[in-house]
Amino acid sequence: MVSQVIHCQISGSPNKRMTGVELCRVMAEADLTPNALALRLGGCWPRTTVYRMVKREFIDLHPVEMEELLTALGATTL
Repeated sequence: MVSQVIHCQISGSPNKRMTGVELCRVMAEADLTPNALALRLGGCWPRTTVYRMVKREFIDLHPVEMEELLTALGATTL
């Protein structure tokens, strides 16, 4: 099973702000209204400005599979 998490950061700097298209994409992917997105980020729309969105995927593994993966990664040197 794959879970998707959307991480957003807030900025008061105009040159780091997200464009309207990017912000609409974040709201659509998170299935949120502008006010709901701002409230989740601890602000109030439109004063809260979202400037970076990173979509990450997390793979949910069974505990035994997770232990095997961690063991394999522990044996690997970078």
